[in-house]
Amino acid sequence: MFTPTPLGLALCNAYDSLGFTLSKPNLRARMERLMTGVAQGITTKNIVITEVMQEMKVIYEKMEENRVSFIKSVGDHLSETNSITNETSPGGLCGTCGNTMELQVATFQR
Repeated sequence: MFTPTPLGLALCNAYDSLGFTLSKPNLRARMERLMTGVAQGITTKNIVITEVMQEMKVIYEKMEENRVSFIKSVGDHLSETNSITNETSPGGLCGTCGNTMELQVATFQR
């Protein structure tokens, strides 16, 4: 059974709060439709890659513009989760190995 981690839920909530549908199945469904078009010879692999990359670039640029809000949203959600579950690590537990994850925020310049 799949159990989302606190970090995964925090990321989904942060994406949603900024208006992104990255955690929704429509993005994957659209990509699968595009790939079906390649398989059926309706379009080409390069056209699909270019289209998806352009779409992802817009999302990436919007995320960069809202980086501070995104990080705050993730941190707020993890803080809420930790206060409910009494976990001490802001990252929760790893869904694969069960070890403690820690949220690290790095500042970098472009």
